[in-house]
Amino acid sequence: MPKSLIHYEKSPVSHIARVTFRRPEKLNAFTLDMYRDLATAIRDADHDDAIKVVILRGEGRAFSTGQDLEEVGFMYGFGTGKDDDKRRPSIRRRLAVDREWAQNLAAVAYSQKITIAQVHGHCLGSGFDIFLACDLSVVADDAILGHPGRRLVGPGLGFNTYTWFWKLGPTLAKHMAITGDTITGLEAREWRITGTSVPATDLESTVEELAARVAKMPGDGIVMGKASFQLAADIAGVSLGYSYGYLMHTLGTNIRFDPDEHNFFRARREKGAHDAFHERDERFVQDRQKGTGEPLERTKRPPDGGQNPSGRQGGLKRTRTRPPAE
Repeated sequence: MPKSLIHYEKSPVSHIARVTFRRPEKLNAFTLDMYRDLATAIRDADHDDAIKVVILRGEGRAFSTGQDLEEVGFMYGFGTGKDDDKRRPSIRRRLAVDREWAQNLAAVAYSQKITIAQVHGHCLGSGFDIFLACDLSVVADDAILGHPGRRLVGPGLGFNTYTWFWKLGPTLAKHMAITGDTITGLEAREWRITGTSVPATDLESTVEELAARVAKMPGDGIVMGKASFQLAADIAGVSLGYSYGYLMHTLGTNIRFDPDEHNFFRARREKGAHDAFHERDERFVQDRQKGTGEPLERTKRPPDGGQNPSGRQGGLKRTRTRPPAE
């Protein structure tokens, strides 16, 4: 049996459980098995009366760079696209995969215990969705958050677009979804996406202090409080996003690319995932450079992994301006 890339530990004395993403060589890019193991860990904490708080964190240099782009498409049963392997999976297969994916993410959002995201490095793609699903978060000032992967098929085709509107507000949600732009931990605090951002050196101690403080509350009170929060979210319609939002993602798996559009899957077949996602993002950079966009400077290319972990457009760092305010 392969070793799980999700490490789960818990202490009935401190009442705190910790879930650690352990794929540092890929900047904790997620596979489907990792989502399953994450949901299993969260459900274990839900059923353990001694646990009140769950901390989610990443090992190594990143929280998570999102879905592993080496797995995208193939997890549904797509062929390689070569002449002898042009398999196209059924819609029912795509729906089954996406439905399970959404349910595993919902396990975090609807946990009965207080969930805290400990975010450092890059928090991109599905990693950003996990961050948004948590109750509380502490983010390193220099962390990079967002979903550049929306450039792959288009905005609004994630698992729960409504959560973005609920947590980010419509203006910032649309800005980040449409452009694929990222924000820093400091900006996340400024725009009230996180309650706390601290220097990276203080991140772990700040999270541990927060978790210990929350764990002092009555266990029954925490569970009832979470039920109250979830009721409010359900009244607002957030739960419908988890129940049906995956349909939009499934539709996105059937997108047709026109000749002048970037076809990630063809580029991955010809050049590999690493070069394919850089090629995708650099198209956006070139368009900005043609106009009156912000000044850009070249940075070192990141290693293979999930979403482009440069945190800026296709390996480029740009001087930021604040996006439209709410």
